Amino acid sequence: MNEKAPDDNAPQTAGAPLALTPELAAELNAAFGRALQLHQAGQLDAAWASYEKVRAFLPDDPGLLSNLGALHLDRGDGAQSIRFLQRSLTLDPNQPGAWNNLGNAFQRAGMLAEALRSYAKAVQLAPDFADAWNNRGIVLNELGRPADALLDYQRALDARPDFAEAWYNRGDACMALKNHQAALASYDRAIALKPAFPEAHNNRGLVLQRLDRHAEAADCFVRAIVLRPAYAEAHNNLGALYSEQGRLAEACTAFESAIRVRPDYAEAHHNLSTVRKYQPGDPHLLQLEAMPLAEVPEADRIRLLFALGKAREDIGRYDEAFAAYAEGNRLLHERRPYDEAAADRLAADVMAVFTADFLAARTPAPAGDCIPVFIVGMPRSGTTLLERVLNTLPEMHGAGEIDDFARAVDAAVRADGHERFTDWAAVASLERLAALGADYLAHTRRLAPTARYIVNKMPDNFFFLGLIHLTLPNARIVHAMRDPMDSCLSCFTKLFSNRLDFTNDLGTLGRYYLRYMRLMRHWHEVLPAERILDLHYEEMVADTEGQARRLLAYLGLPWDPACLEFHAGSGLVKTASAAQVRSPIYRTSVARWQHFAAHLQPLRAIVGDER
Repeated sequence: MNEKAPDDNAPQTAGAPLALTPELAAELNAAFGRALQLHQAGQLDAAWASYEKVRAFLPDDPGLLSNLGALHLDRGDGAQSIRFLQRSLTLDPNQPGAWNNLGNAFQRAGMLAEALRSYAKAVQLAPDFADAWNNRGIVLNELGRPADALLDYQRALDARPDFAEAWYNRGDACMALKNHQAALASYDRAIALKPAFPEAHNNRGLVLQRLDRHAEAADCFVRAIVLRPAYAEAHNNLGALYSEQGRLAEACTAFESAIRVRPDYAEAHHNLSTVRKYQPGDPHLLQLEAMPLAEVPEADRIRLLFALGKAREDIGRYDEAFAAYAEGNRLLHERRPYDEAAADRLAADVMAVFTADFLAARTPAPAGDCIPVFIVGMPRSGTTLLERVLNTLPEMHGAGEIDDFARAVDAAVRADGHERFTDWAAVASLERLAALGADYLAHTRRLAPTARYIVNKMPDNFFFLGLIHLTLPNARIVHAMRDPMDSCLSCFTKLFSNRLDFTNDLGTLGRYYLRYMRLMRHWHEVLPAERILDLHYEEMVADTEGQARRLLAYLGLPWDPACLEFHAGSGLVKTASAAQVRSPIYRTSVARWQHFAAHLQPLRAIVGDER
């Protein structure tokens, strides 16, 4: 979790001339000055009392009303802040500081459109008003417009090059745009200007983590905690990094620290549940069950419900566990319904374009000596297990669930003026197909310049298998399969960090599974024989060595018994199953769905024994 820089709710530094007797004017000016000093020192109640003494004589002084608005915002009273600031600006609309503070009040109230309009007024009156540009950028980033936010942060920095908070926020916008090197440079500049800046150290850790510079990332989180011991987000981020590294005991400790300093921190509660094996009477389960879920914001409630489901399942309270999972999924499904009609159209278009004749008529030459490996299938079908097995080999680099192929497809489709990749593929020349493959290889090669094989385990690349065959003819395609009931249940009981909206409803999930299997049968029919290797999770559990031998033989590699020690590897695991793959093969996940059979009839009615 990242943090934004604090807003600047600066009071006005001078009041309006006081048209009173000289003696009273001097007394009120002194009171105003004291109020201003107390306000800037954070002594808000005393400042408010001094401001009110002045307001008794000057009820309509715009500067005084503006300062009262800023004071109420600092006290957490947004409604009063807006009332005072709007009154001040009605009396004198030419106050850029008041417009900026009004924007801050609207921003904190969630009234983002009104906040943008207020900041626009501030910078119209004062084009070099760095705070207002910075605050406007924060709102634009919050609205999901990081490119626009970046422009405003740059305007703030043009006006004030040593503005550490604007450098920090610029880093956040670059992160949102996935420009990680630019984000790192921005955080570095913020820290150079303000070394004791815990938020910047924390977010620098996040970008280093995404750049796979894990030791440096851990150092950043620790530095943020040293600067602010009660920094819950930094404790949580350190725990997430430890979890990816397989340092599960340390991850538990970090998540517990986050919860200790912020007992209602839902993200840390959920993260702890993913790395902890619960026993009856576990104090964390008791803490979860004591939380007043009805009073918790919905996004946090969802996290807590999934944590409750996991804890209850661990101790065998399956009906109560399913109730928690079902409620969490219901809330998610209401917020983010899945467009099944669009998915049906896409599947139909794919099968209509990528026929056997279409594929046979196009045979691009392989490019380069790097062999891309795609592991596809349903989420939670064993894709991470297969990647870990392969990642024990020196020739391999497991890149995780990267969207590089979808990104390369989107770039090619848009460059040629199309909207759907199926329309583009239907008319693309061999040269354009080869260029798409080269683009994908160029991006993934940066991840591991010397690896012979680069593994991409994004499950839904199964939509692209025809295009993968044409653009990367030397690619290997591994299909991870699992019992449909276990596969779908595993999806239903996981809170994914990326949006997998089809997993939040049993009917939608079952129909997604059927659509996926229909596509996979199509690819087996139209692609050359043995182009795809099917591997069943249940067979991998029952005969790990035999299935690993099949996998290596398909990839053209000699047998290496080291691949059976996948659970001992030190590589990061960026997946919902990060804790599970640190253990040897276990059988408890086979037929797991039977614990919940009474609740899964809607799913079973759809998928049956589909394979």
